[in-house]
Amino acid sequence: DNDYITAIEDLEGKVVATRSGTTSYNYLRDHELVDNDHITPYENIIEAYQELETGAADAVFFDSPALLRYAATEGEGKVKIVGPLYEGQQYGFGFEKGDELRDQVDEALETLIENGIYAEIYEKWFGEKPE
Repeated sequence: DNDYITAIEDLEGKVVATRSGTTSYNYLRDHELVDNDHITPYENIIEAYQELETGAADAVFFDSPALLRYAATEGEGKVKIVGPLYEGQQYGFGFEKGDELRDQVDEALETLIENGIYAEIYEKWFGEKPE
């Protein structure tokens, strides 16, 4: 947690950790948000979080749900989320065609959204209300 990084522009010359082989890594590299020699890819995101906590990295660039969860749990009081969402990624469940479980999952999710439990769970794990 620092006051010198409040936007992507503040990352110039800073070390940014992310997970290798991900859309986050590719986005950082392809859009030149940070000099490529300042991007440090890790095999798993836990390593990137650890580097941030020890000061070996100045920031972590990764999927918003994972970062929000980390900031609300293990990273609470140690890290903060700054800046906008850079590239929205959609998450979903895959089912075989005709699988009855798909309808059951859809129904359960609709119920959780309607009765407010989804919002409670989301806020508990991600530290903010769902959009």
